[in-house]
Amino acid sequence: MRTKLYLDLDGVFLARTGQRTSRGLTEFQIANGAADLLRFCNENFNCYWLTARSLEGNIAEVERAFRHAVGNSKASDRERVDLNTLVSDIPVAKWTKMKADAFTSEEDFYWIDDNPDHSSLSWLSQRNLDYRLVVASTDQQPDDLTRVQAALREIIEQSQTPTQMPR
Repeated sequence: MRTKLYLDLDGVFLARTGQRTSRGLTEFQIANGAADLLRFCNENFNCYWLTARSLEGNIAEVERAFRHAVGNSKASDRERVDLNTLVSDIPVAKWTKMKADAFTSEEDFYWIDDNPDHSSLSWLSQRNLDYRLVVASTDQQPDDLTRVQAALREIIEQSQTPTQMPR
């Protein structure tokens, strides 16, 4: 069974541009490397969106956010097309008061978020699971998804390394 990977949306896969839309809402653009990272994640993990845009497991708000995001000049036409499929293929995790409601300490999981809520951080800390959180912020570091992918590769490699038995 593959490791679960919970994915935040705003500030990770969608970066804030610092601008406002004509309706006064925060404008987002698709983050650099978003399609590449989503493709990698889908190939190596069981992925779930874990976002404030959808607490009840509805993919429609996630899809809408990507549709309304400003295109990224670094993204190729193929990446933009791939994103539609990649985004829709990932189910949305359900949660209520804190994002940690979406997972259990017994499951094998990792979580990518730019601004994890304090209750979830406390939940992780109380269970010695802080290492399961990968903090990523494309708002602050436009190419942060490259670093995140490298960190996830390292996690995969470590999990596949057989443990040496003492002689």
